[in-house]
Amino acid sequence: GASRPGIVHRLDRFTSGAICVAKSDLAHWRIAEQFAQRRTKKYYLAVVHGEVRADMQLIDAPLGRDPSNRELMMVREGACGKASTTIARVRERFGD
Repeated sequence: GASRPGIVHRLDRFTSGAICVAKSDLAHWRIAEQFAQRRTKKYYLAVVHGEVRADMQLIDAPLGRDPSNRELMMVREGACGKASTTIARVRERFGD
């Protein structure tokens, strides 16, 4: 492929809009390969308004494109979905 240091991957376009940028051709190739082989781990921090009952929740559901809106992702069973695991933990609770 062509040499192209720069943007490697756009993370969660409809939420944070964070991007992963490489400073060299070698870094771009290595990071892109990690994303392709699904060896990356992503960590997020959220502030939630309302009641979150569980201190920890495991969401293990396959994700794929929404057939009616290809820009959105949704839980998709069978061959249409890729394995996805999310562990949500409450780090801190605030009073009213």
